[in-house]
Amino acid sequence: MLDVLHQHCKAVSYLLHNVRNKSLATMKTNATKKKCLLRALKSSDYVVDDSEDEDMVTDNELESLSESEENLHKAEPKLKSPEASKRDFVPEEVDSLKVQKKIQTNLAAKIEIVVGDITKLKANVIVNAANATLLGGGGVDGAIHAAAGDELLKECRKLKRCKTGEAKITQSYNIKTAEAIIHTVGPRVLNRVTKKNEQKLYDCYTNSLKMAVEHDYRVIAFPAISTGIYKYPKSAAAMVATNAVKDFLMTSHNADKIEKVIFCILDENDAQVYEKLIPNMFKIPNAVEAPLVSLL
Repeated sequence: MLDVLHQHCKAVSYLLHNVRNKSLATMKTNATKKKCLLRALKSSDYVVDDSEDEDMVTDNELESLSESEENLHKAEPKLKSPEASKRDFVPEEVDSLKVQKKIQTNLAAKIEIVVGDITKLKANVIVNAANATLLGGGGVDGAIHAAAGDELLKECRKLKRCKTGEAKITQSYNIKTAEAIIHTVGPRVLNRVTKKNEQKLYDCYTNSLKMAVEHDYRVIAFPAISTGIYKYPKSAAAMVATNAVKDFLMTSHNADKIEKVIFCILDENDAQVYEKLIPNMFKIPNAVEAPLVSLL
């Protein structure tokens, strides 16, 4: 009989040991089990002195344990319902659309049409519609070389040649209204405009804009590339030009690097082609025609 009692006491002792060492939730559970075991022993024929055992886990301690457990539950983060999570989730595509819309709305302020001589136009950098030799020629190319002086020709000789669609940069020399000149070679149209012609003309504008950004020039002026002796139809060339500029400016990492793009056109009739294209091309809300400035 004493052996049975001894085994019961060992069980109680083991249980109390666990109460001291386990987590708060486990302690509460084990303490309840201990009391149940003590009550079972009391109801038997054996006499057990349980005063020491009950002192080990008092009612106050149990109450404290309960309060601690409740505090732990309060501290647990509350999970949102699936509906709330859906409301809070904003797809990246939506954010991207917002950025694109903001950029698109601001494009109107970045585009300007000027009628006049590009060598007298105030801009950080002007673009020369050059030939492959970079040694000067007719039209805009000849005018820029004449205005810049012999030093430009010397620098261009060092650059060797330039491929169609590519761009190279030089100093502006005697052209004091610009800080630099970007030389780009447009495509020559023979019988009709081909896809290759379109791509090469598009590259002229894109590569010129890239070079301006690389050299931290924020205001750039373009002539109507390839529309002279290279015989690119003026309306088709204007479409490619505005498309290339739009695509470049609509790219988020380029949006703030170019402050102004000026289309410098020699003839007012040709400038009207750009005036009609730009509001639709850039899809400007409540569009007004791009400003037409004459240097003549």
